[in-house]
Amino acid sequence: MAAVLDAFVSFLIDKVTKMATEEVAMLHGVPGEISKLEEKLQELKAVLADAERRRITEKTVQRWVMMLKDVMYEATDILDICNLKAEERQESTGVDCTCFVNPMSLCLQSPVFTHNIGSRIKDLNKKLDSICESGAQFNFIRMEQNQDRGMVSHPARGKTSPVMEHSSLVGEKIKEDTVELVNMLTNEGQANHADNYIVIAISGTGGIGKTTLAQNIYNHQTIKEKFRKMIWLSVTQACTETELLRVAITGAGGDYFQAHDKSLLEPALVNLIRDKKIFVVLDDMWTAAEWNNVLRASFSYVARGSRVLLTTRDDRVALAMKARYLHRINYLGPQDAWSLLKKQDFVTGGKDYYRATK
Repeated sequence: MAAVLDAFVSFLIDKVTKMATEEVAMLHGVPGEISKLEEKLQELKAVLADAERRRITEKTVQRWVMMLKDVMYEATDILDICNLKAEERQESTGVDCTCFVNPMSLCLQSPVFTHNIGSRIKDLNKKLDSICESGAQFNFIRMEQNQDRGMVSHPARGKTSPVMEHSSLVGEKIKEDTVELVNMLTNEGQANHADNYIVIAISGTGGIGKTTLAQNIYNHQTIKEKFRKMIWLSVTQACTETELLRVAITGAGGDYFQAHDKSLLEPALVNLIRDKKIFVVLDDMWTAAEWNNVLRASFSYVARGSRVLLTTRDDRVALAMKARYLHRINYLGPQDAWSLLKKQDFVTGGKDYYRATK
């Protein structure tokens, strides 16, 4: 659910930022509270991935995440009230605010309404202060820019598999992306003169849904009908060369017979995939070394028309693997994020689902 909360917080940050118009800046007390709200949301966004990872096994973290979600719902309520107020003013004045006027600037023209909204945002900031303070005890790993390396620091991630939770699939965008990439992966016209396979990459920040999209593609009926063998490889940072080769052999339907030597594992993999049309997913690639130094030699023996789909947080990995196409995932739209958040709460039986849909 990290991708959902991250997308939802990003949506709120975007809305809050748009509140800082010239009209809002002239209102007493409001701009300061808006700035505080944005800062708090940015601060919380930086630790969401680690919080979501740890809430699975730590009950105290799980309670903290639930508190944060409650505040997110409250922030949404405030934004919804502002939009409704803007629509009322639009109907009464005949102004079309959808084209050139920020709805917030319309609704804040009422002094009474401005006072009430300012008070609610102030109370919201106090709750976020409390959540940030209580979250400090968990020492969450932050996702932020590393100035020295120009890379993003992320918490360690566990192994992934091609099995996807049905509740994770929501929204038209992922369906459209799936169809687009499946068509691309099964297009025989994209012959590669140098190799028998084509590499296609999915990139995006951590927790944004790259794996979900790859899982949806992997399980697509067209993909299953097109390729003789399908292999899913979860390439974590801690993955060793021999481990990767052994998993590839097992995924191709073979047995490595307890072999631990690369010189024995590579020929075994080649024998399994030689002259076969293969579809392989390399999920969560941090560098191109696993492909260039470990897998590429073996996969050079596959049949023409084979495909490699990789997911990565770094576009440079796709470039180093000579990807034919790079598909970047942006944040979920607010409607899809909200829909997925409600669906997951319903699946877990949480009281938040009822509250979110009342």
